[in-house]
Amino acid sequence: NIYGSGAITLQPTTASQTIGIGDASTGDYNLSSAEIGYLQNGFTSITIGRNDGTGAVDVQAVTFNDPVTIQSPSGAGSITVNGQITGSGNASISLNGSNATTLSASIVTAGNAITISDNVVVGASISLDTTNSGGTATGANIHITGTVDDSVALQDTLTLRAGTAGDISLDGVVGTTALANLTITSAHNVTASAGITAGQIVKGRVVHIGDSTVSVDIGFKSEGSVPATEYLHDEWRGQRKTPISDSGRWRGRCCWYRLFGCTVFVFDEA
Repeated sequence: NIYGSGAITLQPTTASQTIGIGDASTGDYNLSSAEIGYLQNGFTSITIGRNDGTGAVDVQAVTFNDPVTIQSPSGAGSITVNGQITGSGNASISLNGSNATTLSASIVTAGNAITISDNVVVGASISLDTTNSGGTATGANIHITGTVDDSVALQDTLTLRAGTAGDISLDGVVGTTALANLTITSAHNVTASAGITAGQIVKGRVVHIGDSTVSVDIGFKSEGSVPATEYLHDEWRGQRKTPISDSGRWRGRCCWYRLFGCTVFVFDEA
């Protein structure tokens, strides 16, 4: 076992060497799940990869107990998540690539941030979840600095769950190659700095909640109406079964609205 109370870096001898993390991963510099398990809880940070790394990184299913950064940030450096990355304890997850990070499996933490400093390609229907499937309701921030695209147009769903305290920040354009769905299960604030591709998803403001419909202003010449039943979700509504209305406990303060159909809603308690 390896013990420590500071930062630890695990890296190949040359920048171009590939890295494999987790059982069945492929890489010149390979770390099995058992070897990762030798790192005992207590490090301030774990870094896997070089600051000048250019090799591909293959990540299979793996669990970390301390904050981790997986990096290949130069040249053709890329990261592919082929198995779920789990952040246990105080483990935040940071991926720092250069030539696109492909997400073919989910990333889950227990109330700690997920940061991807790269363009993202969604290779399967996956989630970025900082609430540990709701076990840590407050969650934490989810931040993607680059663009977000599907590997094949309209094939995969990306679900983001940041809890009641976590912010979601999408710095690059989302949907040049359109996702089948972008679902935000929970968040404190949502920011899409570079916007969403026209005809895909746009931000709207709920302006009226009636017994059967919800009026959404999406910034065009007129408002759109959405059936109130689209908003009924036990997690958001605290297990309430009655329809949403102006006098109800929950009101939609904002939502993400797909033209001709709702895909994502974010609620604040009234």
